[in-house]
Amino acid sequence: MSLVMEPTPETRTGFRIKGWHVLAALLAFFGVTIAVNGVFVFLALDTWTGLTTERSYQEGLTYNRQIEESAALSAAGWRFDLRQEGRQLAFLAVKKEGEGEHLVDGLAPRVELRRPTNDKEDLDLAMTALGEGRYGAALEGLGEGAWLARVIVSLDGREGPVVETRLWLD
Repeated sequence: MSLVMEPTPETRTGFRIKGWHVLAALLAFFGVTIAVNGVFVFLALDTWTGLTTERSYQEGLTYNRQIEESAALSAAGWRFDLRQEGRQLAFLAVKKEGEGEHLVDGLAPRVELRRPTNDKEDLDLAMTALGEGRYGAALEGLGEGAWLARVIVSLDGREGPVVETRLWLD
């Protein structure tokens, strides 16, 4: 005989979980989860819709044309370099002629600065000629974080981007 007594339905007292308790707990859990997700979706769509252009097809064609023009510039002997040096951008234009290369002055490039996540802080800056095919632009006054920089130059009567890079400003 065992000395441990098992409670019987007649002697058991206290709370018992019933089927409707489980149902209420499940409904409360998933109800809160769905409500919180709904709030997050509303806030996400309210702050940024994800749509940055109204003409995505045309911009896709323009992008393809820019790729072709970039390949043509490379075939013609042009080389461009864009670097970030602290809060300064440095741009270099090099033209290959014959066996040698030389730095090209007189291009008057400008740089388009864009945020990857929104278009509220986008701006265009003229680059300053520093001599010997070197150009620069100060990045003072820009917010910290990620930026996309694209240099636009007019060559052979056609204006277009020649180099693009991603920047990180501290």
